[in-house]
Amino acid sequence: MTGGATTRRVWDQEQRARAERLDRSESAWAIWYGVGSRRFYAAALWALAEPVLLQTRTAGELRALMRAAESPYAPPKSPRGPGRPPHSPGAPTNRRLVRDPVER
Repeated sequence: MTGGATTRRVWDQEQRARAERLDRSESAWAIWYGVGSRRFYAAALWALAEPVLLQTRTAGELRALMRAAESPYAPPKSPRGPGRPPHSPGAPTNRRLVRDPVER
């Protein structure tokens, strides 16, 4: 057996970089890319009775799902506190896992 350096393979570099950029630009969400699932994920960081977790195949689709998930809560133009839209009274509080429409 010969000794040699092993090369670490980094999977889906472009998708991971997109998720990192989106995470930096969306302070009300935690965003990541799952290398095993090959999907983009976003979790709402503002106070809700139940968490909102979104997942889809592309960063663009994820951004559209995020905007749709925010609309019932109508975050103000300048959020109170760092990236935390307030919870609107009477807004739905059930737990939602939103998948892309292709999989339904």
